[in-house]
Amino acid sequence: MTRSDLQAVRKEALASARDLIAEGDQKGEERRRWRFEIMDRANQHVLTVGFSEALDSETPG
Repeated sequence: MTRSDLQAVRKEALASARDLIAEGDQKGEERRRWRFEIMDRANQHVLTVGFSEALDSETPG
């Protein structure tokens, strides 16, 4: 994965995390400790994105 690929994947994961946190809030579920484990095509770990990071990065980019 290139650096730009990782940045795009991280951005998408953060947006999804924000959605899942909001959904959890509506259902009374705590999801801020959840995380995405991003794997490449060879099933090798390349990135971890904690849902709490989504709250710290509300601004796009």
